Amino acid sequence: MEDSGSRLPARQDFPHLSDAHWATLEKMASLLGEAAFAGFPNLPAEQQRARVERFDKYESSLIAHVSATAQEAARATMRAEAQSAAQASATSTASFVARPTTTKPVKMSVPTFDGKDSDSLVFWVREIEIALSAGQIYDARAQVAFALSNLGGRARAWAMARETATPGYFTSWSFMEQELRSTFLLANVAYRHRSSFLRCKQGKRSLQDYVMELHNLEAAMAGAPLSEDVKVTVFMDGVRT
Repeated sequence: MEDSGSRLPARQDFPHLSDAHWATLEKMASLLGEAAFAGFPNLPAEQQRARVERFDKYESSLIAHVSATAQEAARATMRAEAQSAAQASATSTASFVARPTTTKPVKMSVPTFDGKDSDSLVFWVREIEIALSAGQIYDARAQVAFALSNLGGRARAWAMARETATPGYFTSWSFMEQELRSTFLLANVAYRHRSSFLRCKQGKRSLQDYVMELHNLEAAMAGAPLSEDVKVTVFMDGVRT
């Protein structure tokens, strides 16, 4: 067999791998390229099987996650279409005049951001955005006021100092978010989340808990995402065999 890093190994060189193992190995090659086989032929047979099975578990986990998300999106679309059809039917019926169904605002509670834990800012910003949407708060100043009401500690003192010095300083939620990030989000936070992701191991945890931590770390570094091949490699290396 030729150098493993230069070409795809031949099927007959791996008689100890089942057809299912080989199919997964070919899938790894299609996703990661020939680099997926770097050093693979030199591993003991048991480690080769374990590596292939780790990839298969990770893929199954991702498929389940994506499938659940897609199903929920499909249900939401169907509900929206059904509501739209019902409203259209009511409008077109001359003998029946009714007020169109409207979605009522939902008031959500958002935890206070006090500026101490910079890592929590990313998730706090997302919670504010969800609350603004659920509460149907569309006015720029109202959005700013809502965000200000959910600040505490030195973060609130910082914001109110700017609003006091220059009334209306925060002209929009988007601008306020940028100011918060530049002030409280540490310059190396993305690097630290990336380092944590690359070092993440399953250890004694369940596979579900391990995958959940990877998802959380990935969300925290949304501004500087890793490539899919790197994420797959990290997962495979960190899974307990």
